[in-house]
Amino acid sequence: MSRLTHGQALHLLDLEEAEVVPWTEPAAEEAGRLVPLFAGPPGQACVQAAMPPDPVPALLEAARQEGFSAGEAAGRMAAETDREARAGAAMEAIGAALAGAAAEAHAVLDAAAEAVARMSVAALSAALPTLAARLAEAEVVEFTASLVPALAPDLRVELLVPEDLEPVIAERFAAQPRIEVIGEPGLAPGDATLRWRDGMAERRAALAREAVLGTIEAFMARLPGGRAGS
Repeated sequence: MSRLTHGQALHLLDLEEAEVVPWTEPAAEEAGRLVPLFAGPPGQACVQAAMPPDPVPALLEAARQEGFSAGEAAGRMAAETDREARAGAAMEAIGAALAGAAAEAHAVLDAAAEAVARMSVAALSAALPTLAARLAEAEVVEFTASLVPALAPDLRVELLVPEDLEPVIAERFAAQPRIEVIGEPGLAPGDATLRWRDGMAERRAALAREAVLGTIEAFMARLPGGRAGS
């Protein structure tokens, strides 16, 4: 049996004009064929298409994952920056501490050197008179022996020395009769005066001691601590 067109179906439904036919199995079969014709326009199937899945949950999950990843990366970067900042601050603190320790060490060394120098000068100042007394004979002999050869051979000289040294010095120059040794009251140990016809020379132990101390103090003045006696 051929398929009815849409127009033919409408014509059959017009009860006023159509002939009433008995309900038979062929008629039911024909009616079953007609039902799809009223589901929509010609050529459109009546089967409902399946709905696509909702994309919103997937988009939300993707956004959540992306936000989590971005937050995690930002957190790691912030933690690394914080560690670097702490490390830099620690290194600066260590450097400052070392610089301060070095400065303190230099100050301590300078103070120690100055203290040692002052003690040395004080000890030397106290020891020089004793040394002068012990070395008085040698100092007077050295003083005289360095000057007499420069004088004329026939020139007589007088050597004035402390009274307690007169016998000893006279014995030392006994082989040189042109040197007359005279004990002089008031001369300190190590002092001596050499006189000749038109000149004289003196040695004073105190002046020699002051010269030695002056040399030491001049050296100390060039040190960071300043003068030893300041």
